[in-house]
Amino acid sequence: MEEEGYGRGKGFKGLIEEIEDTGQIKQTTSEALRQMNTERIWMAHHKEGKVSEIEVRRVKQRFSILLEELFL
Repeated sequence: MEEEGYGRGKGFKGLIEEIEDTGQIKQTTSEALRQMNTERIWMAHHKEGKVSEIEVRRVKQRFSILLEELFL
């Protein structure tokens, strides 16, 4: 089984590395993406119970900000 991608390609971690290789990403943005990936894995594999609407909104907002940093 391949790390994180489970045979489906590069996975999120590979995508982050590819973006970093361009040299056009701030270190803070890179670290924020890595932190989001860590949280994503934790929620998918370890968190029990329902995810609150507030948690979902926070993730959406953070992801939106990161997308703006990457593409604007």
